[in-house]
Amino acid sequence: MKWFSLLLPIFFLCGCWDYNEAAMQEYVLGIGVDLNKDESYLVTIETADLSGSPESQSKSKLLTAEGKNLFDAIRNAISHAGKKLYWGHCELIVIDDSIKNEKLHEVLDVFLRAQDVYQTVTLTVAQGASAAEVFSTDYSGSDSVTAHCLHIFQNQASSRRFQQCELWEYVQSSGDLGCVILPTISISNGMAQISGGAVYRDESLLGVLSGEEILFLSLLTEDVSGGWLPSIQVLPQTSISTEILAGTLSTTKTPTLILSVAISSSDTSFDVSDQTIRQKVEQKIEQYVNQGVNALIERAKHEEFSELLPSDFQQIKVTVRLRNSGMRTSKGAI
Repeated sequence: MKWFSLLLPIFFLCGCWDYNEAAMQEYVLGIGVDLNKDESYLVTIETADLSGSPESQSKSKLLTAEGKNLFDAIRNAISHAGKKLYWGHCELIVIDDSIKNEKLHEVLDVFLRAQDVYQTVTLTVAQGASAAEVFSTDYSGSDSVTAHCLHIFQNQASSRRFQQCELWEYVQSSGDLGCVILPTISISNGMAQISGGAVYRDESLLGVLSGEEILFLSLLTEDVSGGWLPSIQVLPQTSISTEILAGTLSTTKTPTLILSVAISSSDTSFDVSDQTIRQKVEQKIEQYVNQGVNALIERAKHEEFSELLPSDFQQIKVTVRLRNSGMRTSKGAI
């Protein structure tokens, strides 16, 4: 009897209480915000689908609602759902690129003030598609569109073709740099992909950079260990891919970007130990990076996001050094 009295409270602390709590809430995974032509808002909220079996193909579902402002649209989404929205699992905010200036400030202010939205949520911009269309894409291999996008961030971080930005970082970067870069999400082959970055100053969109331009920007602004260049043809029948192992910027009289690289090729007969071929490879990479980096500097001047670069940058010289062990083929390193 004594043991029974000790165990009795445990039965009241488990069981159906947990189930009822889950049944009363929708667990938000991500949210998309679009601006309609009449300046009302459309929200697309991705929530976890807990209704099916573990083997079910559908892991998430969408709630959509409109409102005269973002707060109103979210409140209408709650009304449509008939349940409380739990935001503790929200990991992705996708904002349509038409939302800028004071509208962007209003939208971000809602999330910054919300006590149940973590400031570590990833902030992104829909490019070439609406936020609603992004959340309507296929997410095969993932549990949700949100999970699919976060997997891209995790798996392709070393490519240097985007700069992931959390909500708290947006506020800090805006103050420190004057500009902030938000990763852009576009749609390719029916799936969401990270395509580059959108440059903002004071909530004003200054320009959109491609993934390659983001890579060039990282070479100019930070110590680099990682990143890939696209295929470069070095001989009539041979193309190479270049992995940037390290990069340093020498701010001498003529600023020089020094890159240490490894190359790979499917052509097993390609002999990088040949000094003539080695020099040709280095020259090709230098030419490619030099053209891209200096084009970005010129673009920054004309599109008013030069705050992202050192103020004295006018033109950069690029020097490439091949690592002796850097050649890789389909058969491995040689």
